[in-house]
Amino acid sequence: MSITVVKIESSYKNTITSLLKELVGFNNKVIEKDNYTIIEHNYENIDDIKSLILSFSSEQMINVFCYQTITYNYNEEYNLVKNALNNYKNGFYTLKDLLINDDLNNHKKEILSLILSGSGITEDFIIEYLKYDLNLSKAAKEMFIHRNTMIYKLDKLKELTGFDLRCFKDSYILYNLIINK
Repeated sequence: MSITVVKIESSYKNTITSLLKELVGFNNKVIEKDNYTIIEHNYENIDDIKSLILSFSSEQMINVFCYQTITYNYNEEYNLVKNALNNYKNGFYTLKDLLINDDLNNHKKEILSLILSGSGITEDFIIEYLKYDLNLSKAAKEMFIHRNTMIYKLDKLKELTGFDLRCFKDSYILYNLIINK
């Protein structure tokens, strides 16, 4: 389950909300909260939602803001980022975008915990893995972990949160969270 948070500054609000509901399914919960429309859903293709929002926004020349949660603890994620969301006007954002722009300084410890929960990966694991320049084989050997176990752990983190430690940007974000919490 994840949530899509939408803020529309236009008379088209109901139309966009209806389009999103059609895309992700009508059986989903829709809540109006903090001037946002929050849609809970099981739809996993974020790119479809992003394309729909950005297309409608540019075609109709209206401001549409959209935030897509990426962790399974979507309500907790929303509560941690909702104040930072007020700084964004138009576009499509995820937790990674907010972290790369360093908009969540006060909540880094909680966000790191949220990202790592359920993945089987610890802060020490990340630091040790990064010590070997994202070289999976070398890190596994030096950490006394079977290579397939290392791959499983990295895949699990990516599946749960979208963060892939084999990608420099994601590794940088997580490293920054660890050293600056």
